[in-house]
Amino acid sequence: MGRDEREMEKLTKFVPERFLSGGDGEGMDVAGSREIRMMPFDVSRRICAGLGIARLHLEYFVGYLVNELWHEVPSDEVDFAEKPEFTLIMAKPLCARTIPSDVVDKLKAESL
Repeated sequence: MGRDEREMEKLTKFVPERFLSGGDGEGMDVAGSREIRMMPFDVSRRICAGLGIARLHLEYFVGYLVNELWHEVPSDEVDFAEKPEFTLIMAKPLCARTIPSDVVDKLKAESL
């Protein structure tokens, strides 16, 4: 999987430019929510050795986002309707705004 030369040239070479403007991978859906053209961590015996540490970094990153940022949505209603793709996704993508927590704390203190 993910090694079809018809999808992208030089698949076995590290060519980060392919994802920049004009590259053959520009606009590719790496998450696989629309189609699977590429598996960045591969599967089976040849699975990426860095997969575990990448997941750990993602956990820390999400933890930081939850702990250090204030999240709000523009309206009181969030549409939780689902749409089946490769996995279930939100039918209407969630649009949220994030503000650093220290800024929110200052604004709250000023309003008192």
